[in-house]
Amino acid sequence: MTCEMKRATALQCRAQQVMRQVCGDDSSSACACLCYEAVSLCIRSVRETDDDTGFNIHNDLPWQLRIRFNNELNKVDLNTLDTTHTNIPKIKEGRLGAQFWSAFVPCDSQYKDAVRQTLEQIDVVHRMCQKYPETFMFATSSHDIMTAFSMNKTASLIGVEGGHSLDSSLGTLRLMYQLGVRYLTLTHSCNTPWADNWLVDTGADPSEHNGLSAFGKQLIAEMNRLGMLIDLAHVTQAVMHQVLDMSAAPVIFSHSSAYSVCPHKRNVPDDVLRRVNETRGIVMVNFYNNLVTCSNTANLSDVADHFDHIKKVGGAGIVGFGGDYDGVGRLPEGLEDVSKVPKVVAELLRRGWSDVDVKAALGNNLLRVLSQTEGVRDGLRDKSPDDVPIPYDEVKNTCRTSYGYQTPNTGAVHSLSTLGLLLTLALHAAAPAFQETRPRNDVFSASASAVVSVGPGQEESGPALALALLQGVWERLAFAFRQEHYAENREDGEGGEDDMVEKIAPVVLELHQGGGGHANTTRCQHQAKATASDGGRGEEKSTGVKVVMPSCGTGSIQDKWQ
Repeated sequence: MTCEMKRATALQCRAQQVMRQVCGDDSSSACACLCYEAVSLCIRSVRETDDDTGFNIHNDLPWQLRIRFNNELNKVDLNTLDTTHTNIPKIKEGRLGAQFWSAFVPCDSQYKDAVRQTLEQIDVVHRMCQKYPETFMFATSSHDIMTAFSMNKTASLIGVEGGHSLDSSLGTLRLMYQLGVRYLTLTHSCNTPWADNWLVDTGADPSEHNGLSAFGKQLIAEMNRLGMLIDLAHVTQAVMHQVLDMSAAPVIFSHSSAYSVCPHKRNVPDDVLRRVNETRGIVMVNFYNNLVTCSNTANLSDVADHFDHIKKVGGAGIVGFGGDYDGVGRLPEGLEDVSKVPKVVAELLRRGWSDVDVKAALGNNLLRVLSQTEGVRDGLRDKSPDDVPIPYDEVKNTCRTSYGYQTPNTGAVHSLSTLGLLLTLALHAAAPAFQETRPRNDVFSASASAVVSVGPGQEESGPALALALLQGVWERLAFAFRQEHYAENREDGEGGEDDMVEKIAPVVLELHQGGGGHANTTRCQHQAKATASDGGRGEEKSTGVKVVMPSCGTGSIQDKWQ
Protein backbone atom coordinates (compact mmCIF):
# COMPACT_ATOMS: atom_id res chain seq x y z
CA MET A 1 0.00 0.00 0.00
CA THR A 2 1.41 3.36 -1.03
CA CYS A 3 1.66 6.27 1.39
CA GLU A 4 -1.07 8.04 -0.59
CA MET A 5 -3.38 5.07 -0.15
CA LYS A 6 -2.57 4.99 3.55
CA ARG A 7 -3.37 8.68 3.79
CA ALA A 8 -6.75 8.12 2.14
CA THR A 9 -7.44 5.28 4.54
CA ALA A 10 -6.47 7.49 7.48
CA LEU A 11 -9.02 10.11 6.54
CA GLN A 12 -11.75 7.47 6.86
CA CYS A 13 -10.61 5.94 10.13
CA ARG A 14 -10.36 6.87 13.75
CA ALA A 15 -6.84 7.44 15.06
CA GLN A 16 -6.78 4.17 16.98
CA GLN A 17 -7.68 2.15 13.87
CA VAL A 18 -5.02 3.95 11.85
CA MET A 19 -2.35 3.33 14.44
CA ARG A 20 -3.15 -0.37 14.66
CA GLN A 21 -4.33 -1.30 11.18
CA VAL A 22 -2.63 1.10 8.79
CA CYS A 23 0.72 1.80 10.41
CA GLY A 24 1.12 -1.54 12.14
CA ASP A 25 4.74 -2.10 12.95
CA ASP A 26 5.89 0.20 10.17
CA SER A 27 8.25 2.76 11.74
CA SER A 28 9.08 4.63 8.56
CA SER A 29 9.00 8.41 8.71
CA ALA A 30 6.23 8.58 6.11
CA CYS A 31 3.96 6.33 8.11
CA ALA A 32 4.87 8.10 11.35
CA CYS A 33 3.83 11.37 9.71
CA LEU A 34 0.58 9.76 8.57
CA CYS A 35 -0.18 8.46 12.05
CA TYR A 36 0.50 11.84 13.60
CA GLU A 37 -1.90 13.42 11.13
CA ALA A 38 -4.52 10.84 11.97
CA VAL A 39 -4.19 11.57 15.67
CA SER A 40 -4.58 15.29 14.98
CA LEU A 41 -7.68 14.47 12.95
CA CYS A 42 -9.03 12.44 15.85
CA ILE A 43 -8.53 15.30 18.29
CA ARG A 44 -10.11 17.71 15.84
CA SER A 45 -13.16 15.45 15.67
CA VAL A 46 -13.22 15.33 19.46
CA ARG A 47 -13.33 19.14 19.53
CA GLU A 48 -16.39 19.06 17.29
CA THR A 49 -18.43 16.79 19.57
CA ASP A 50 -20.58 17.94 22.47
CA ASP A 51 -19.03 15.86 25.24
CA ASP A 52 -15.26 15.87 24.78
CA THR A 53 -12.44 18.39 24.91
CA GLY A 54 -8.66 18.56 24.75
CA PHE A 55 -7.73 19.97 28.19
CA ASN A 56 -4.31 20.95 29.54
CA ILE A 57 -4.81 21.91 33.16
CA HIS A 58 -1.56 23.65 34.07
CA ASN A 59 0.27 26.20 31.93
CA ASP A 60 2.61 28.94 33.17
CA LEU A 61 2.52 31.27 30.17
CA PRO A 62 1.31 34.14 32.43
CA TRP A 63 4.51 33.78 34.46
CA GLN A 64 6.56 34.06 31.29
CA LEU A 65 4.65 37.20 30.39
CA ARG A 66 5.66 38.68 33.75
CA ILE A 67 9.36 37.84 33.74
CA ARG A 68 9.88 38.60 30.04
CA PHE A 69 7.58 41.58 29.52
CA ASN A 70 6.52 42.67 33.04
CA ASN A 71 2.95 41.83 31.92
CA GLU A 72 3.04 44.55 29.22
CA LEU A 73 0.95 42.70 26.66
CA ASN A 74 1.27 45.57 24.20
CA LYS A 75 4.91 44.60 23.82
CA VAL A 76 4.24 41.01 22.79
CA ASP A 77 2.30 39.23 20.06
CA LEU A 78 1.24 35.71 21.04
CA ASN A 79 0.88 34.88 17.36
CA THR A 80 4.61 35.34 16.76
CA LEU A 81 6.22 34.82 20.20
CA ASP A 82 8.69 31.97 19.72
CA THR A 83 10.68 31.88 22.97
CA THR A 84 8.04 30.10 25.06
CA HIS A 85 6.48 26.63 25.09
CA THR A 86 3.11 28.22 24.37
CA ASN A 87 1.83 30.60 21.72
CA ILE A 88 -1.32 30.76 19.62
CA PRO A 89 -0.07 28.71 16.65
CA LYS A 90 1.24 26.01 19.01
CA ILE A 91 -2.08 25.96 20.89
CA LYS A 92 -3.95 25.42 17.64
CA GLU A 93 -1.56 22.75 16.44
CA GLY A 94 -1.82 21.01 19.81
CA ARG A 95 -5.64 21.07 19.62
CA LEU A 96 -6.02 22.57 23.10
CA GLY A 97 -9.73 23.15 23.53
CA ALA A 98 -9.39 24.33 27.13
CA GLN A 99 -6.56 25.54 29.33
CA PHE A 100 -6.07 26.42 32.99
CA TRP A 101 -3.62 29.34 33.09
CA SER A 102 -1.55 29.40 36.27
CA ALA A 103 -1.51 32.62 38.32
CA PHE A 104 1.81 31.88 39.99
CA VAL A 105 4.03 34.13 42.09
CA PRO A 106 7.17 32.91 43.91
CA CYS A 107 7.35 31.93 47.55
CA ASP A 108 9.58 34.88 48.37
CA SER A 109 6.52 37.11 47.94
CA GLN A 110 4.89 35.46 50.96
CA TYR A 111 4.25 37.90 53.86
CA LYS A 112 5.08 40.71 51.42
CA ASP A 113 3.21 41.49 48.21
CA ALA A 114 1.96 38.06 47.13
CA VAL A 115 -1.67 39.19 46.90
CA ARG A 116 -0.86 42.17 44.67
CA GLN A 117 1.37 40.11 42.39
CA THR A 118 -1.25 37.35 42.13
CA LEU A 119 -3.95 39.87 41.24
CA GLU A 120 -1.66 41.14 38.48
CA GLN A 121 -1.30 37.58 37.15
CA ILE A 122 -5.08 37.15 37.19
CA ASP A 123 -5.36 40.48 35.37
CA VAL A 124 -2.94 39.46 32.63
CA VAL A 125 -5.03 36.35 31.87
CA HIS A 126 -8.16 38.51 31.55
CA ARG A 127 -6.32 40.93 29.27
CA MET A 128 -4.90 38.07 27.20
CA CYS A 129 -8.45 36.86 26.51
CA GLN A 130 -9.55 40.39 25.65
CA LYS A 131 -6.62 40.95 23.27
CA TYR A 132 -7.15 37.68 21.38
CA PRO A 133 -10.93 37.11 21.43
CA GLU A 134 -10.78 35.06 18.24
CA THR A 135 -8.61 32.48 20.06
CA PHE A 136 -9.46 32.62 23.77
CA MET A 137 -12.73 32.73 25.67
CA PHE A 138 -12.58 33.40 29.39
CA ALA A 139 -14.35 30.59 31.24
CA THR A 140 -15.35 29.90 34.83
CA SER A 141 -17.55 26.80 34.58
CA SER A 142 -18.02 23.48 32.85
CA HIS A 143 -20.81 25.10 30.83
CA ASP A 144 -18.46 27.89 29.69
CA ILE A 145 -15.93 25.30 28.54
CA MET A 146 -18.46 23.60 26.32
CA THR A 147 -19.62 26.96 24.98
CA ALA A 148 -16.05 27.89 24.03
CA PHE A 149 -15.64 24.45 22.55
CA SER A 150 -18.65 24.94 20.28
CA MET A 151 -17.17 28.26 19.14
CA ASN A 152 -13.83 26.61 18.30
CA LYS A 153 -12.07 28.74 20.90
CA THR A 154 -9.75 27.77 23.73
CA ALA A 155 -11.63 28.02 27.02
CA SER A 156 -9.35 29.92 29.40
CA LEU A 157 -9.65 29.33 33.14
CA ILE A 158 -7.44 30.46 36.02
CA GLY A 159 -5.74 28.49 38.78
CA VAL A 160 -3.73 30.11 41.59
CA GLU A 161 -0.57 28.12 42.25
CA GLY A 162 0.24 28.51 45.92
CA GLY A 163 -1.72 29.25 49.09
CA HIS A 164 0.76 31.99 49.99
CA SER A 165 -1.07 34.07 47.37
CA LEU A 166 -4.02 34.42 49.77
CA ASP A 167 -2.05 35.92 52.66
CA SER A 168 -4.11 33.60 54.91
CA SER A 169 -7.36 35.43 54.14
CA LEU A 170 -10.70 33.80 53.38
CA GLY A 171 -11.86 37.16 52.06
CA THR A 172 -9.04 37.13 49.53
CA LEU A 173 -10.02 33.58 48.54
CA ARG A 174 -13.59 34.69 47.86
CA LEU A 175 -12.51 37.75 45.88
CA MET A 176 -10.21 35.64 43.72
CA TYR A 177 -13.10 33.28 43.04
CA GLN A 178 -15.18 36.26 41.94
CA LEU A 179 -12.33 37.21 39.57
CA GLY A 180 -12.54 33.79 37.94
CA VAL A 181 -10.09 31.63 39.87
CA ARG A 182 -11.35 28.04 39.82
CA TYR A 183 -8.59 26.11 41.51
CA LEU A 184 -6.10 26.80 44.28
CA THR A 185 -2.88 24.84 44.78
CA LEU A 186 -2.75 24.75 48.58
CA THR A 187 1.00 25.33 48.77
CA HIS A 188 3.89 25.85 46.40
CA SER A 189 7.41 25.01 47.63
CA CYS A 190 7.01 26.71 51.00
CA ASN A 191 4.85 26.22 54.07
CA THR A 192 2.00 28.64 54.60
CA PRO A 193 0.71 29.59 58.06
CA TRP A 194 -1.88 26.83 57.63
CA ALA A 195 -0.45 24.02 55.43
CA ASP A 196 2.78 22.07 54.96
CA ASN A 197 4.43 21.84 51.55
CA TRP A 198 5.95 18.81 49.81
CA LEU A 199 9.50 19.67 50.92
CA VAL A 200 8.52 18.62 54.45
CA ASP A 201 8.35 15.02 53.17
CA THR A 202 11.93 15.32 51.90
CA GLY A 203 13.20 16.61 55.26
CA ALA A 204 14.26 19.89 53.68
CA ASP A 205 11.54 21.87 55.49
CA PRO A 206 10.21 21.34 59.01
CA SER A 207 6.58 20.44 59.50
CA GLU A 208 4.74 23.38 61.03
CA HIS A 209 1.20 22.00 61.13
CA ASN A 210 1.41 18.21 60.84
CA GLY A 211 -0.45 18.72 57.59
CA LEU A 212 -3.25 21.26 57.84
CA SER A 213 -3.85 23.66 60.71
CA ALA A 214 -7.34 24.36 62.01
CA PHE A 215 -7.51 27.37 59.69
CA GLY A 216 -6.36 25.20 56.80
CA LYS A 217 -9.37 22.97 57.38
CA GLN A 218 -11.61 26.04 57.44
CA LEU A 219 -10.20 27.00 54.06
CA ILE A 220 -10.95 23.56 52.58
CA ALA A 221 -14.58 23.84 53.70
CA GLU A 222 -14.84 27.34 52.23
CA MET A 223 -13.43 26.15 48.92
CA ASN A 224 -16.14 23.47 48.86
CA ARG A 225 -18.78 26.13 49.53
CA LEU A 226 -17.45 28.34 46.73
CA GLY A 227 -17.04 25.55 44.20
CA MET A 228 -13.29 26.01 43.86
CA LEU A 229 -11.18 22.98 42.94
CA ILE A 230 -8.69 21.89 45.61
CA ASP A 231 -5.26 21.22 44.08
CA LEU A 232 -2.92 18.95 46.07
CA ALA A 233 0.02 19.10 43.64
CA HIS A 234 2.57 20.61 46.04
CA VAL A 235 1.53 19.40 49.50
CA THR A 236 2.72 16.71 51.90
CA GLN A 237 1.18 13.28 51.97
CA ALA A 238 -0.36 14.19 55.33
CA VAL A 239 -2.21 17.09 53.70
CA MET A 240 -3.30 14.84 50.84
CA HIS A 241 -4.97 12.40 53.21
CA GLN A 242 -6.49 15.10 55.42
CA VAL A 243 -8.11 16.81 52.44
CA LEU A 244 -9.33 13.51 50.99
CA ASP A 245 -10.88 12.77 54.39
CA MET A 246 -12.81 16.01 54.66
CA SER A 247 -13.53 17.45 51.22
CA ALA A 248 -17.08 17.01 49.96
CA ALA A 249 -15.85 17.64 46.40
CA PRO A 250 -13.31 15.61 44.41
CA VAL A 251 -9.74 16.89 44.42
CA ILE A 252 -7.22 17.45 41.66
CA PHE A 253 -3.46 17.11 41.30
CA SER A 254 -2.97 19.74 38.61
CA HIS A 255 0.58 18.74 37.64
CA SER A 256 1.91 15.65 39.39
CA SER A 257 2.89 12.20 38.19
CA ALA A 258 3.14 8.67 39.64
CA TYR A 259 5.49 8.15 42.59
CA SER A 260 5.94 4.44 41.86
CA VAL A 261 7.34 5.30 38.42
CA CYS A 262 9.50 8.20 39.64
CA PRO A 263 9.91 8.40 43.45
CA HIS A 264 9.92 12.19 43.69
CA LYS A 265 7.96 13.68 46.59
CA ARG A 266 6.05 15.91 44.18
CA ASN A 267 4.48 12.78 42.70
CA VAL A 268 1.47 10.82 43.95
CA PRO A 269 1.92 7.49 45.81
CA ASP A 270 -0.26 4.48 45.02
CA ASP A 271 -2.32 4.62 48.21
CA VAL A 272 -3.31 8.18 47.35
CA LEU A 273 -4.08 7.20 43.74
CA ARG A 274 -6.53 4.63 45.05
CA ARG A 275 -8.16 7.19 47.32
CA VAL A 276 -8.42 9.66 44.44
CA ASN A 277 -10.30 6.97 42.55
CA GLU A 278 -12.63 6.36 45.51
CA THR A 279 -13.43 10.08 45.72
CA ARG A 280 -13.62 10.51 41.90
CA GLY A 281 -10.81 13.04 41.66
CA ILE A 282 -8.10 13.39 39.01
CA VAL A 283 -4.29 13.28 38.70
CA MET A 284 -2.91 15.33 35.79
CA VAL A 285 0.44 14.02 34.56
CA ASN A 286 3.36 16.46 34.75
CA PHE A 287 5.80 16.47 31.81
CA TYR A 288 8.76 17.89 33.74
CA ASN A 289 11.71 15.54 33.26
CA ASN A 290 12.59 15.46 36.95
CA LEU A 291 9.10 14.23 37.79
CA VAL A 292 8.95 11.82 34.85
CA THR A 293 12.25 9.93 35.22
CA CYS A 294 13.76 11.56 38.33
CA SER A 295 16.58 12.73 36.04
CA ASN A 296 17.32 15.53 33.62
CA THR A 297 16.27 13.56 30.55
CA ALA A 298 13.06 11.84 29.50
CA ASN A 299 11.13 10.88 26.40
CA LEU A 300 7.56 10.44 25.25
CA SER A 301 7.44 6.79 26.27
CA ASP A 302 8.50 7.69 29.81
CA VAL A 303 5.55 10.09 30.08
CA ALA A 304 3.16 7.43 28.80
CA ASP A 305 4.44 5.10 31.55
CA HIS A 306 2.91 7.48 34.10
CA PHE A 307 -0.41 7.49 32.29
CA ASP A 308 -0.36 3.69 32.24
CA HIS A 309 0.50 3.38 35.94
CA ILE A 310 -2.12 5.86 37.13
CA LYS A 311 -4.72 4.10 34.98
CA LYS A 312 -3.66 0.69 36.32
CA VAL A 313 -3.80 1.71 39.98
CA GLY A 314 -6.62 4.27 40.04
CA GLY A 315 -8.52 3.59 36.84
CA ALA A 316 -8.91 5.52 33.57
CA GLY A 317 -11.33 7.87 35.29
CA ILE A 318 -8.64 9.68 37.31
CA VAL A 319 -6.08 10.41 34.56
CA GLY A 320 -5.49 13.77 32.89
CA PHE A 321 -2.95 15.98 31.11
CA GLY A 322 -1.06 18.33 33.45
CA GLY A 323 1.81 19.49 31.27
CA ASP A 324 3.43 22.32 33.28
CA TYR A 325 4.53 24.00 30.05
CA ASP A 326 6.34 27.33 30.51
CA GLY A 327 6.87 26.52 34.18
CA VAL A 328 9.72 24.06 33.70
CA GLY A 329 13.09 24.13 32.01
CA ARG A 330 13.44 20.50 30.94
CA LEU A 331 10.82 18.63 28.90
CA PRO A 332 10.85 15.15 27.35
CA GLU A 333 12.19 14.61 23.87
CA GLY A 334 9.23 14.87 21.54
CA LEU A 335 7.14 16.99 23.94
CA GLU A 336 9.05 20.24 23.70
CA ASP A 337 5.98 22.50 23.54
CA VAL A 338 2.18 22.40 23.64
CA SER A 339 1.92 21.62 19.93
CA LYS A 340 3.30 18.14 20.67
CA VAL A 341 0.47 17.02 22.98
CA PRO A 342 -1.16 14.88 20.24
CA LYS A 343 1.93 12.67 20.33
CA VAL A 344 0.93 11.52 23.81
CA VAL A 345 -2.47 10.57 22.44
CA ALA A 346 -0.81 8.58 19.66
CA GLU A 347 1.39 6.75 22.16
CA LEU A 348 -1.55 5.88 24.41
CA LEU A 349 -3.51 4.55 21.43
CA ARG A 350 -0.48 2.54 20.37
CA ARG A 351 -0.44 1.02 23.87
CA GLY A 352 -4.03 -0.10 23.53
CA TRP A 353 -6.00 2.65 25.24
CA SER A 354 -9.59 2.80 24.03
CA ASP A 355 -11.10 5.87 22.45
CA VAL A 356 -13.27 6.30 25.56
CA ASP A 357 -10.26 6.23 27.89
CA VAL A 358 -8.28 8.66 25.73
CA LYS A 359 -11.21 11.07 25.61
CA ALA A 360 -11.53 10.79 29.38
CA ALA A 361 -7.88 11.74 29.85
CA LEU A 362 -8.09 14.52 27.25
CA GLY A 363 -10.86 16.33 29.10
CA ASN A 364 -13.91 14.34 30.13
CA ASN A 365 -12.43 13.43 33.51
CA LEU A 366 -11.71 17.04 34.40
CA LEU A 367 -15.08 18.21 33.13
CA ARG A 368 -16.69 15.66 35.42
CA VAL A 369 -14.63 16.80 38.42
CA LEU A 370 -15.44 20.44 37.75
CA SER A 371 -19.14 19.66 37.31
CA GLN A 372 -19.22 17.65 40.55
CA THR A 373 -17.50 20.49 42.41
CA GLU A 374 -20.11 22.89 41.06
CA GLY A 375 -22.77 20.46 42.31
CA VAL A 376 -21.28 20.54 45.81
CA ARG A 377 -21.31 24.34 45.66
CA ASP A 378 -24.96 24.35 44.63
CA GLY A 379 -25.83 22.04 47.50
CA LEU A 380 -24.19 24.45 49.95
CA ARG A 381 -25.80 27.62 48.57
CA ASP A 382 -27.64 28.25 51.84
CA LYS A 383 -24.46 28.08 53.90
CA SER A 384 -23.05 31.46 54.95
CA PRO A 385 -19.45 32.40 54.08
CA ASP A 386 -16.92 31.58 56.78
CA ASP A 387 -15.79 34.94 58.16
CA VAL A 388 -13.69 33.71 61.11
CA PRO A 389 -10.14 34.95 60.40
CA ILE A 390 -6.94 33.07 61.06
CA PRO A 391 -5.69 33.67 64.65
CA TYR A 392 -3.47 36.71 64.66
CA ASP A 393 -0.61 34.96 66.44
CA GLU A 394 -0.35 32.57 63.48
CA VAL A 395 0.38 35.38 61.01
CA LYS A 396 1.88 38.07 63.22
CA ASN A 397 4.81 39.92 61.67
CA THR A 398 5.99 43.49 61.23
CA CYS A 399 4.54 43.71 57.72
CA ARG A 400 1.01 43.08 59.02
CA THR A 401 -1.28 45.27 61.10
CA SER A 402 -3.84 43.84 63.52
CA TYR A 403 -6.87 46.03 62.87
CA GLY A 404 -10.02 44.17 63.79
CA TYR A 405 -8.32 41.72 66.12
CA GLN A 406 -8.87 42.14 69.84
CA THR A 407 -5.28 43.09 70.41
CA PRO A 408 -3.29 46.34 70.23
CA ASN A 409 -1.87 46.94 66.78
CA THR A 410 1.52 45.31 66.77
CA GLY A 411 3.10 48.21 64.98
CA ALA A 412 3.08 50.21 68.23
CA VAL A 413 4.93 47.76 70.41
CA HIS A 414 6.22 50.50 72.67
CA SER A 415 4.52 53.70 73.78
CA LEU A 416 5.66 56.94 72.22
CA SER A 417 7.10 58.11 75.52
CA THR A 418 9.18 54.94 75.90
CA LEU A 419 10.39 55.13 72.33
CA GLY A 420 11.18 58.80 72.78
CA LEU A 421 13.37 57.95 75.75
CA LEU A 422 15.11 55.20 73.78
CA LEU A 423 15.67 57.60 70.90
CA THR A 424 17.21 60.18 73.20
CA LEU A 425 19.58 57.57 74.63
CA ALA A 426 20.47 56.37 71.15
CA LEU A 427 21.17 59.93 69.98
CA HIS A 428 23.44 60.46 72.97
CA ALA A 429 25.31 57.22 72.32
CA ALA A 430 25.63 57.84 68.61
CA ALA A 431 26.63 61.51 68.70
CA PRO A 432 30.41 60.88 68.50
CA ALA A 433 29.89 58.52 65.61
CA PHE A 434 27.90 61.06 63.65
CA GLN A 435 30.51 63.74 64.21
CA GLU A 436 33.14 61.40 62.80
CA THR A 437 31.25 59.92 59.87
CA ARG A 438 28.62 62.28 58.42
CA PRO A 439 26.90 65.65 58.86
CA ARG A 440 24.21 65.49 61.51
CA ASN A 441 21.42 66.61 59.18
CA ASP A 442 22.16 63.67 56.89
CA VAL A 443 21.46 61.00 59.47
CA PHE A 444 17.82 60.52 58.56
CA SER A 445 18.01 61.62 54.94
CA ALA A 446 15.09 60.40 52.89
CA SER A 447 17.60 58.82 50.58
CA ALA A 448 19.20 56.76 53.33
CA SER A 449 19.93 53.45 51.68
CA ALA A 450 23.39 52.47 52.86
CA VAL A 451 23.74 49.14 54.60
CA VAL A 452 25.86 49.19 57.73
CA SER A 453 27.43 45.79 58.37
CA VAL A 454 29.43 44.66 61.38
CA GLY A 455 31.05 41.25 61.34
CA PRO A 456 30.56 38.58 63.99
CA GLY A 457 32.35 39.40 67.16
CA GLN A 458 32.22 43.17 66.53
CA GLU A 459 28.58 43.70 67.42
CA GLU A 460 29.26 45.98 70.36
CA SER A 461 31.93 48.17 68.81
CA GLY A 462 32.13 51.42 66.96
CA PRO A 463 29.88 53.89 65.20
CA ALA A 464 28.13 51.25 63.12
CA LEU A 465 26.30 49.71 66.07
CA ALA A 466 25.33 53.12 67.39
CA LEU A 467 23.89 54.05 64.02
CA ALA A 468 22.09 50.72 63.79
CA LEU A 469 20.57 51.19 67.23
CA LEU A 470 19.51 54.72 66.45
CA GLN A 471 17.92 53.86 63.13
CA GLY A 472 16.12 50.84 64.55
CA VAL A 473 14.62 52.86 67.38
CA TRP A 474 13.74 55.73 65.07
CA GLU A 475 11.83 53.41 62.76
CA ARG A 476 9.76 52.09 65.66
CA LEU A 477 9.06 55.60 66.89
CA ALA A 478 7.92 56.70 63.43
CA PHE A 479 5.68 53.65 63.07
CA ALA A 480 4.10 54.24 66.47
CA PHE A 481 3.52 57.88 65.60
CA ARG A 482 1.76 56.94 62.40
CA GLN A 483 -0.50 54.41 64.15
CA GLU A 484 -1.53 56.83 66.92
CA HIS A 485 -2.09 59.61 64.39
CA TYR A 486 -4.28 57.33 62.28
CA ALA A 487 -6.35 56.28 65.31
CA GLU A 488 -6.94 59.93 66.24
CA ASN A 489 -7.89 61.19 62.78
CA ARG A 490 -9.53 58.31 60.88
CA GLU A 491 -13.09 59.44 61.72
CA ASP A 492 -12.73 62.93 60.30
CA GLY A 493 -10.80 61.78 57.25
CA GLU A 494 -7.48 63.39 58.11
CA GLY A 495 -4.57 61.22 57.17
CA GLY A 496 -1.56 63.51 56.93
CA GLU A 497 1.57 63.04 58.98
CA ASP A 498 4.07 65.37 60.46
CA ASP A 499 6.53 66.55 57.82
CA MET A 500 9.40 65.17 59.82
CA VAL A 501 7.91 61.68 59.83
CA GLU A 502 7.13 61.84 56.11
CA LYS A 503 10.79 62.48 55.36
CA ILE A 504 11.96 59.43 57.27
CA ALA A 505 13.34 56.57 55.22
CA PRO A 506 12.43 53.75 57.63
CA VAL A 507 15.04 51.17 58.38
CA VAL A 508 14.85 47.95 60.28
CA LEU A 509 17.51 46.57 62.56
CA GLU A 510 18.22 42.95 61.78
CA LEU A 511 20.66 40.95 63.87
CA HIS A 512 22.28 38.08 61.98
CA GLN A 513 24.89 36.37 64.13
CA GLY A 514 26.69 33.37 62.70
CA GLY A 515 27.13 30.25 64.81
CA GLY A 516 24.28 30.86 67.22
CA GLY A 517 23.22 33.94 69.08
CA HIS A 518 20.01 35.84 68.53
CA ALA A 519 18.29 37.26 65.48
CA ASN A 520 15.58 39.86 65.14
CA THR A 521 14.46 38.65 61.72
CA THR A 522 10.71 38.66 61.15
CA ARG A 523 8.74 36.70 58.59
CA CYS A 524 8.39 39.61 56.21
CA GLN A 525 12.14 40.23 56.31
CA HIS A 526 12.97 36.57 55.76
CA GLN A 527 14.66 35.67 52.49
CA ALA A 528 12.64 33.00 50.68
CA LYS A 529 13.97 29.49 51.14
CA ALA A 530 12.75 28.15 47.85
CA THR A 531 10.89 28.97 44.71
CA ALA A 532 11.88 25.83 42.88
CA SER A 533 9.70 22.75 42.84
CA ASP A 534 12.70 20.55 42.12
CA GLY A 535 14.20 21.50 45.49
CA GLY A 536 16.63 24.23 44.45
CA ARG A 537 16.86 26.54 47.44
CA GLY A 538 18.40 29.85 48.31
CA GLU A 539 20.57 30.21 51.38
CA GLU A 540 20.47 32.66 54.23
CA LYS A 541 23.85 34.12 55.03
CA SER A 542 24.73 35.32 58.52
CA THR A 543 26.95 38.39 58.34
CA GLY A 544 26.72 40.00 61.74
CA VAL A 545 24.72 43.18 62.28
CA LYS A 546 23.29 45.05 59.35
CA VAL A 547 20.76 47.78 58.83
CA VAL A 548 18.49 47.30 55.85
CA MET A 549 15.45 48.91 54.36
CA PRO A 550 12.25 47.01 55.26
CA SER A 551 11.91 44.08 52.88
CA CYS A 552 8.13 44.02 52.60
CA GLY A 553 8.33 43.91 48.82
CA THR A 554 9.85 41.42 46.45
CA GLY A 555 11.93 41.27 43.34
CA SER A 556 11.51 38.95 40.38
CA ILE A 557 12.51 35.32 40.06
CA GLN A 558 13.47 34.40 36.51
CA ASP A 559 12.68 30.67 36.55
CA LYS A 560 10.30 29.05 39.01
CA TRP A 561 12.22 25.76 38.68
CA GLN A 562 15.77 27.05 39.06
